[in-house]
Amino acid sequence: MAEKDLKRSISSAQPKRRRFNLHLRPQVYETLFHLNRGFTVVLINLDRLQRLGIFRADYLRPCHTMTEEVRALTNTKLLAALEGQESRDAVKFQNIRLNREKRIKESAKNRR
Repeated sequence: MAEKDLKRSISSAQPKRRRFNLHLRPQVYETLFHLNRGFTVVLINLDRLQRLGIFRADYLRPCHTMTEEVRALTNTKLLAALEGQESRDAVKFQNIRLNREKRIKESAKNRR
């Protein structure tokens, strides 16, 4: 059996990961809040339509379920991307803090 040639991806052809601008972080989380609030508005209006009696509950229930599903999937995907960046930032700032503490201890030791 002949070995198949494996094609390796070209790194320059891969999509570049965007750096997360720390100054935009509050805006990102605020936008996620508004996105989720929008899903809530859809759910409230579906309930309102049901209470008006124009549509039967069994007709609107799938719409309600699909809206919840899309909300959950959207949050899962977006928060997974943010989680990776938040984890990298946590390590970065922990290292900065540890290095600073180390320098302070060494400086205090040298003064004695």
